[in-house]
Amino acid sequence: MLDAAGVEYDILGKDEWCCGSPLIRTGQTDIVRDEVDGLVKHNLNEVEKRGVSTVVTACAGCFMTLSHNYPLYAGKPDFKLFHLTQFIDDLIAKKKLVLKKPLPRKVAYHDPCHIGRHFGIFEEPRRILKSFPKSSYIEMKHNRYDSQCCGAGGGYKIQFNDRAEYIASLRVMEAKELGAEMLVSACPFCVTNLTAGTKVAGVKMEVAELVSLVAESVS
Repeated sequence: MLDAAGVEYDILGKDEWCCGSPLIRTGQTDIVRDEVDGLVKHNLNEVEKRGVSTVVTACAGCFMTLSHNYPLYAGKPDFKLFHLTQFIDDLIAKKKLVLKKPLPRKVAYHDPCHIGRHFGIFEEPRRILKSFPKSSYIEMKHNRYDSQCCGAGGGYKIQFNDRAEYIASLRVMEAKELGAEMLVSACPFCVTNLTAGTKVAGVKMEVAELVSLVAESVS
């Protein structure tokens, strides 16, 4: 997708460690904050080595952690931070990225908690969905600030997986009752748990990550 838009970019690759979100959400902050071997110090050092001015993350949890927690532990970073939906929305607005293929099915969008209620990134993903040719996008009954969690956040899925998947099944049923054929989100945790929710609900519905749909549309 970035190649199609002509964006010059680098990745941390093997030098990229977990942002630390699962540890932070479950109260295990020592390994994250350690001044010598901590995740925060390591990741920020690797970004600094590359001399980048902008960091883009495709994960809602990473965006929350880098935006909110890293400044608490290490001060304000020297780079601009965007969630990938914000970045894509801007590329489309500037005509640098053109979506060529339509959405494969009638789609409902699920707002991830971390970029949604926490940061108000609501309209960017919706504008992306509406930018697909012949867009068939359905608004969920519970959306934006009223959106329901997929059930996977805050370490809940790790401790109470069955309950987390039941919560996801409720979201799947909400999409099905609206006539959606595919449930889309911009968070890998949401996609994983909502996929499990389709099985709990006994519903044959594909769950997809928004950026993946964009990549397929421009390829």
